[in-house]
Amino acid sequence: MRRRRFDLSSADRQRRELPYGVWTLADGGQVLFDRDYFPIWQRSPDAGVAAIRVAAWRWVDWTQQNHFFDDDNAPFHDDATKKTCARILADFITGKPIDQYWRAHEARRRASDTPIAADWIHTLAKQVLALSANDIARAVEILREFTDMSFDGAFLAIDAVAAIDEAPPRNAASRIKDSEPL
Repeated sequence: MRRRRFDLSSADRQRRELPYGVWTLADGGQVLFDRDYFPIWQRSPDAGVAAIRVAAWRWVDWTQQNHFFDDDNAPFHDDATKKTCARILADFITGKPIDQYWRAHEARRRASDTPIAADWIHTLAKQVLALSANDIARAVEILREFTDMSFDGAFLAIDAVAAIDEAPPRNAASRIKDSEPL
């Protein structure tokens, strides 16, 4: 009788071996974690100290958490992300800084979200302002009920829509056309 050998798929191995993000500790140390949020490597804030492998069951009390990729560009199906994660791991183990990787990911995420989110918020704010009969305070309340926006964010969105709707004409020709005859 032949035993079947248990073999993790390539995606499963990558999920457990490649870094998904980094936790920063109170003392400035860093811990890389995998896609399942298990720690994989740790290094101290002291320069010249090598990174060490961490037991997956170990609890990590972190103060900051940053990510290197999202599900839409996971290394399991995106070769560029796979190469980036391998570089992150190599840089981490050799003591090089890795902040630029998560900062680049955050910038890409914000850039890709901003136009869609801005258009969506503008459209929603316009509808809410109309529903509230141009009562800005009520519009802010409604917008906050249906989104996770802060008061300031909702107010700015409603205020921007109100300002656009009340904006004066932008060019001299339209000002002359709209003015009363002499």
